[in-house]
Amino acid sequence: MESHDLEQLENVAHYLEQGGMIFFAIDGEQVLSTCMVIELQPDIWEICKFATNEKFQGKGAGKAVFAAALDYAKDKKTKKVVIYSNKNLKSALHIYQMFGFQEVPVDIDEYERCDYQAELIIDEEDH
Repeated sequence: MESHDLEQLENVAHYLEQGGMIFFAIDGEQVLSTCMVIELQPDIWEICKFATNEKFQGKGAGKAVFAAALDYAKDKKTKKVVIYSNKNLKSALHIYQMFGFQEVPVDIDEYERCDYQAELIIDEEDH
């Protein structure tokens, strides 16, 4: 966890008040996966805090919460969705690519370990 991660996690209520949303895949009382989506600026949203419990990887929970977060951003009429990640997170990278995200040069410095950035341009008919 880096300082920017902690800032986001400690201020979840702020992001929700600003229109962001958190999605969970739950089985009983067990959280399988979670994903947050927040507005960075008008027309640009970020999918962040995407994680799946290692015991449940490969079961579809990650794809489900990721799809819900992406659909939420599309419903907000965004034009672009971005992701900041790390190339070591192979399962997550696979999901990003599955949903059509394209790798682009990293343009932020909030995360020390961020060596992967991807974006998805949203067409009008995708809304």
